[in-house]
Amino acid sequence: MPPPSLELADILRQHGAAYRHAHALPWHQWRLMRAIENCRTAALGGAVEWCDHCQNTRIVYRSCRDRNCPKCQGLARERWIQQETQKVMTVSAEEFIRRFLLHALPPGFPRIRYYGLMANCHCQVEALPPTAGRSADRPAARPTGYRDFYAAGKNLRRCPQCGIGTMIRIQILGPGQAPVAIRMDTS
Repeated sequence: MPPPSLELADILRQHGAAYRHAHALPWHQWRLMRAIENCRTAALGGAVEWCDHCQNTRIVYRSCRDRNCPKCQGLARERWIQQETQKVMTVSAEEFIRRFLLHALPPGFPRIRYYGLMANCHCQVEALPPTAGRSADRPAARPTGYRDFYAAGKNLRRCPQCGIGTMIRIQILGPGQAPVAIRMDTS
């Protein structure tokens, strides 16, 4: 699926300051708007990655990790988009922001899924022997992080340019810090 031409962060960057100035927002809604505006930008810092095969370099910015952020919740968004039909609604930027902020929960609101019968402490999982469920010639699968695989099983450590090399982190960027040119010895 091609990336959207207009994202929530773009709307908040263009109209968010005026909306915050015109409306008295609770702290959690103000914080949510600022987090999404700064998500995956130089404001949060990031890292410079280098391909060990084609020497491609890219900057990967940190995410806000907010549960309401559409960039950070990409897998859930992809699943929802696949289930929904194409719907188009035209609203003003102010009305769009107002409707979006209705879904922001206050900071003291409990996360229901962590309590009650569905809590992890009530789960009973039997431990399988190390060789159960796999053949002897296949090694045990390593657990992978969120960066290793995305919604469609896309390996995010693979170089997007050549598709062969692995991206290696060569520099860490602090918030607002610009990358410094690094000469890589490829001999």
